Amino acid sequence: MNLNIYLQRVGIVLAFLTLSVSVQAQHFKLKKFSEEDLDFFLLTGKTSAEKQINTFLHGAELHSLPGKYKQSPFESIRPAAGSNQGVTGLRYTVLNNTSQIFSVEVNGEYSSASLNEYGHVYNFDASTGKLIKFRDLLTDAGYEAINKMVISNRKKRLSAYLKTMKDVTGEHKAVYTTYSECLRDMDGDELNDDDLKFQKEGLLLIRRSCSGQHYFQALEDKADVYNNRLTVKSLEPYLNAYVKCLLLTKNANCSPAIAKGFHEGLYTGKINHQYAITLVIDRIYKDRIYASYYYDKVGKEINLRCSMEKGQLKMKEDSMDGKENTPAIFLISLPSNGKMTGTWSNGKNTYPVELQ
Repeated sequence: MNLNIYLQRVGIVLAFLTLSVSVQAQHFKLKKFSEEDLDFFLLTGKTSAEKQINTFLHGAELHSLPGKYKQSPFESIRPAAGSNQGVTGLRYTVLNNTSQIFSVEVNGEYSSASLNEYGHVYNFDASTGKLIKFRDLLTDAGYEAINKMVISNRKKRLSAYLKTMKDVTGEHKAVYTTYSECLRDMDGDELNDDDLKFQKEGLLLIRRSCSGQHYFQALEDKADVYNNRLTVKSLEPYLNAYVKCLLLTKNANCSPAIAKGFHEGLYTGKINHQYAITLVIDRIYKDRIYASYYYDKVGKEINLRCSMEKGQLKMKEDSMDGKENTPAIFLISLPSNGKMTGTWSNGKNTYPVELQ
């Protein structure tokens, strides 16, 4: 199938016609909690899926485990007394809440030397609580084909926008330079890094901003290079069995394929068969991985500096707290049957680790 016929200036037009998110009853019940300009939520059910979703989201956005706080669920992210550094605004929007998909968009403001906005979109399999990324929806060959086609489309749109810029001197030079560099960088893009939204009229992919700065935000709509929408007619040949079950048959009990490599999401297990821990792998990019872990009994976040070494994931505790203790290091092998195995070492002792 030649996908070029589906490419339009507004993106790839795709609609999962059988997925109507606007008419279904809400699957999970939510409890909202607020503090000044900070809003977040907790799924109130007792299912393992809800527990997994709660734990991942609280770890990724609140930097704590559900219920593991002294006074406020926001105490790990808001500015400390006498400081202006921290999250000063947090809000969420539930996008989908069905027996197949739970999706939420989180937007916030972080204050340091300047005020910075950020946003994330999370999608979960409502029956298992597993995080869903764009790559999880397609066959390997299908992902590569769609990735190549979408990037080509975005480059054409950005190139066309650059040609409309009559003045590339003075204050306009920075804009032209930023988008020109972005055009070159797009060759290395991965759609798996995009925000993914399941909508009534289709599947929407949103690329990160070329600039990431307030100065350019007024120009983003004019450039029109970030959004692509995809139809079941164009994607169906590339969908894997899992997503066909999940979306096209509306089955609430679909089995995802076991990830061939490391995957974003929540992992639980034990160090030395006795110390219960929770690992949150928030984001995986080509050049970096964001992760943190918690001892379940304590619930305090320990940030990890991650790297791939000889096919293993090396995760070293971030020693930014100034303690003189040797930071512990995880060495984790590629997942097998959905499980990750390896070792934890603090320089004195080395213990086995198993996570799933």
